[in-house]
Amino acid sequence: IIFDVVPPGMVATIQKEADVMVLALIGGTGTQGVPSKLTAYMFSGKPVIASMDPGADAAHMIKEAKAGVVTMADDVESFANSFRLLAAASTESLQEMGDNSRKFAEEKLSRKANLALVCNEIMWSIGTAMITQCYSTRGIDALAAYNISSTITNLFFVSNIAMGDSISIM
Repeated sequence: IIFDVVPPGMVATIQKEADVMVLALIGGTGTQGVPSKLTAYMFSGKPVIASMDPGADAAHMIKEAKAGVVTMADDVESFANSFRLLAAASTESLQEMGDNSRKFAEEKLSRKANLALVCNEIMWSIGTAMITQCYSTRGIDALAAYNISSTITNLFFVSNIAMGDSISIM
C-alpha cells in the first residue's frame, strides 16, 4: 500500500500494480456528481471498493456495472469488511469485476459513447437559438409571446418532474 503522494506521471503505473481501487467519500459529499477518479478506476479494469452515500451516482454506477463493493459512507466496519470480502474473493471473481468495470467505462463513459450526446446537446442549443432569432424578426410582441410561452412550458415541465420524483420516493 502506498500512502505517499504519487506524481501524475506515475498514476497509471501504480494503478496497474493494484489489485483493487479504493474510493472513499465523506458522507454527504458524493451526491453532486461523479468523482473523476472513479472514471479512471473503471477504465483501469480493476474492481472498486467504495465508501459513499448509497444514493450517490457513483454508487449506482459501481452497482450497475457489478464492478465492486459499495459501503455506507463513514461506516468504518463495513468498509473494512469490504476489504476482507475482496481479499477472500477468487482471482476469477476479481477479474470479472475488473472486466465489468472496464466494459461499463467503455460503453458509458468513453468519448466515443458520449459524442452523440454532446452533438445532440449542441444541435438542440443551436435550434433553440435559431427559434428565438426567428421570433425576434417578427417584432417585439412575437418575441415577448414566445418568451412567456417558454416560461409557462418550463414551469409545467418542472412541476411534472417534481411530481414524478415525489411519487418515486413514496
